[in-house]
Amino acid sequence: MQPPPMQPQPQNEPQQPPAKPPARRVGFSWLWLASGLIVGLIAGIIIGYAVHTPGVQSTPPIKQTTTTSSQSTQAAITPTQAHALKWTAVKTFTGHGGERTSVFTMPDDWKIVWSCDPKSFQGSHANLNVTVYGPPDGALVNVAVNTVCKPGKTSGSTEEHRGGQVFLVIGGNGSWKLQVQELK
Repeated sequence: MQPPPMQPQPQNEPQQPPAKPPARRVGFSWLWLASGLIVGLIAGIIIGYAVHTPGVQSTPPIKQTTTTSSQSTQAAITPTQAHALKWTAVKTFTGHGGERTSVFTMPDDWKIVWSCDPKSFQGSHANLNVTVYGPPDGALVNVAVNTVCKPGKTSGSTEEHRGGQVFLVIGGNGSWKLQVQELK
């Protein structure tokens, strides 16, 4: 028997290697970016909180050094509290009956403190009036006191809010005392 005739074999085309999946990029990744931003944000919050949170701080006293020819001394100076303003009498007027004061200068915030003696008033009218005027033309500034002096109502005060040069006109038919005060 004869071998079967040879048939031409189909030529094999060159085989291509199987397709590879696309290669991953090495380096930058959105996941890395997002995690970096989150870490940076948290670090910023922590640093911001630490900077803006008041802590317990200790300030050493200020030292002043005085040197003399024979010795050197150091004295600790401690800061003093701010000077608290209080009402202080700068003028006092006393009298009986009506009176006009001389012109005096006051700041924009001042006070009139008044007192009267009801037993000293004559007749049925025990009125005490204090009016504030401003020169040069004597313009009315304020009626500061307009009261009946009687037991239980023998003193008071009124605060004025216009400064400059002023004078007072006191009206009454009894004994009175006025203090003009300012914050010092």
